[in-house]
Amino acid sequence: MEIKTIIFIEILPFLAFVFATIIFYKQLCLKRAAPPLPPGPRGYPILGSLLEMLKNKPTFRWIEKLMQDMNTEIACIRLGNTHVIPVNSPELAREFLKKHDVDFASRPELMSARLTSTGVLMLVLTPMGDQWRKMRRVLVSEVLSPAMHE
Repeated sequence: MEIKTIIFIEILPFLAFVFATIIFYKQLCLKRAAPPLPPGPRGYPILGSLLEMLKNKPTFRWIEKLMQDMNTEIACIRLGNTHVIPVNSPELAREFLKKHDVDFASRPELMSARLTSTGVLMLVLTPMGDQWRKMRRVLVSEVLSPAMHE
């Protein structure tokens, strides 16, 4: 009985070390897989640049000054867990809005949207897809049509 306990006590730290190494390795690989982001302010660990944004009003002037100080037309500002990418160049904005419109057209699925809508799909909160297109078609043809308001 004592031998099994001693073996268990000796193996337990080894297993903990192996488990911690696996977790560390996975975290390291996940950080490398992230796409490169444009330059931006460093920000705080959880809040990002949220405090700076609230301190410097109006926000759009703070962002513009930040981009001028960094001498860049595109930046990445972290607000909480969200990366906001302001663009100061018409050419870059055109590329975002025309070439990559599908990537930016959808809305994220938020827990707050589910709670406020109590499970009912609404056009404003539905992510872009087949259901969103159907709802938009019905809204335009039935609710917003001039014939319905006469």
